[in-house]
Amino acid sequence: MSKSYSAYVVIPPRPQGRAQRRRWQREVAELKKAQHREERMQLARSQTRKMHAVENCLRASRQESRPPPESLFGWLMSDHWARRHIRALVPVMSERDPDLLAPEHAEVLKRLVRCSWIRPVVDWQPKGKSPATRMRSLVEHLLVRYRVPQFLYDALLSPIPTTGSRGAAPLFAWLAAGGSLRGHPGQAMLPLPLTRRMRHLFLTSPSGVSVQFAARRAQVLAWGGGELLARVLSTKLDEGRIRGSDDFWWQAVGWLCRQQGLEHREAGDLVDYIAHRMVEDRSYSLSGRTLVSVRRATLEWHAELAKIRMLASLTFPPSGYSPGIWERAPRQHAKPRIPEVWTMEEIVNARDLVKEGRAMRHCVGGYADLMKSGKFSIWSLQCDGRRRLTVEVYHSEERIAQACGRCNRQPRRTERIYLKRWARENKLEVEDWL
Repeated sequence: MSKSYSAYVVIPPRPQGRAQRRRWQREVAELKKAQHREERMQLARSQTRKMHAVENCLRASRQESRPPPESLFGWLMSDHWARRHIRALVPVMSERDPDLLAPEHAEVLKRLVRCSWIRPVVDWQPKGKSPATRMRSLVEHLLVRYRVPQFLYDALLSPIPTTGSRGAAPLFAWLAAGGSLRGHPGQAMLPLPLTRRMRHLFLTSPSGVSVQFAARRAQVLAWGGGELLARVLSTKLDEGRIRGSDDFWWQAVGWLCRQQGLEHREAGDLVDYIAHRMVEDRSYSLSGRTLVSVRRATLEWHAELAKIRMLASLTFPPSGYSPGIWERAPRQHAKPRIPEVWTMEEIVNARDLVKEGRAMRHCVGGYADLMKSGKFSIWSLQCDGRRRLTVEVYHSEERIAQACGRCNRQPRRTERIYLKRWARENKLEVEDWL
């Protein structure tokens, strides 16, 4: 301890006597406490000076009638890591290159102060004539120890706040400091899980592309697809317009890349159809399917969509019967023990009618013209939101004429119970065969 304080505190020599030695120990302890207090006060004064430098920078920008940079510094006060970096960064930039504190560089600086720095900012000297070149020199000084692909530079230095540019900052800092994509930290920073071959293609992506597209391109090229197919799939899957799990689309992209006769122009339609089928049926899979069968199903789906658009404004007169809703207690050994909710809902427009026929795989979708007369109505019996029966009711005879399940199967025992319960509530007759 005496060595660390020798530059600040003069410690008297240690005496020989016991009483004198105790007095000497108390004096040394008091000297060390005083030195600790002085160091804490110096640290507080240093932090105050840095905060005053930030405030002076803000005040000077207002006096010069420049756009206020509160958008750059305001949010930093709630981020401990960024606050520590900005206190060190702003005084240096105010002295050596104040033009980089302009609002147009705010997004780049926001990403920069949230990364781990490998060198102190006080050693930075601006290099270059243009602001973009000087900003790049700042990034290289603070983050770069090893070579980084150019597309990561483009994503980090992009002035537009996008999801890809925010994700590029930690990945850039990790690779620039010598990190690898093979380990868990590197894999966690990637937008997609990549194999060894894909990681190599990712790092050799051309400049000007986003991080998300570079990962999708590496995935498609490693599985035998082309550049155009990668652009189509990235546009469809990476912009948040297509729903579905990452595991499902990982397998779906692999299936698309393996199809020899697939044209990139039709890949978008196939992706839309696959996403539609996956939403309708969570167990849907492309395993065992051929490109011909998926093409045929896609054409049928587009024809159905065209029919729905033509009938979008067509509605049917209400029947006057009341819908039904019932709760069924779970079985004794069922897990989880959540009650089932059975509902009976009337189909009142052509759009829902076509969807019912599509989901149940029968011909009720072609009844739109007949239902306009109001002589009969179509109802849907559902359990927890899943369609179980399609029911046809004749109004003039007040009876249930048909009730069929998926692919025109006969009603099951539990379905008959709720069907007859709804019929009793509305005083409808039920055919004997039901």
